[in-house]
Amino acid sequence: MKKILPHMKDKGFTLIEIVLAVLLFGILSTTLFVSYKSLFTARETMENKIILYSQSETAISRIFEDLSNFYCELRPLYKESEDFDFESKYYFNAENEFSSNGGNTRVR
Repeated sequence: MKKILPHMKDKGFTLIEIVLAVLLFGILSTTLFVSYKSLFTARETMENKIILYSQSETAISRIFEDLSNFYCELRPLYKESEDFDFESKYYFNAENEFSSNGGNTRVR
């Protein structure tokens, strides 16, 4: 059996034990700090994206509402086609009017 010296009986921790404990505590606290920091950074990024999405959704809904409520009271500048046989039944008709001042082009 090992003989224990009388002055070395269970009086506390050794220096190596304390250094190892401090080192482990430092590694764990650094790991936790980096994890929490990345978590909060990701949260802030997501909040900014949510705000941007909300603003763009509001803008698009306003544009949609404006376009759906559009009403034009003027007579349209097109007439039904009788000469053409393609899918669109409307076309633009342009006429040239010449006067003494020069030529004017008008769209009907």
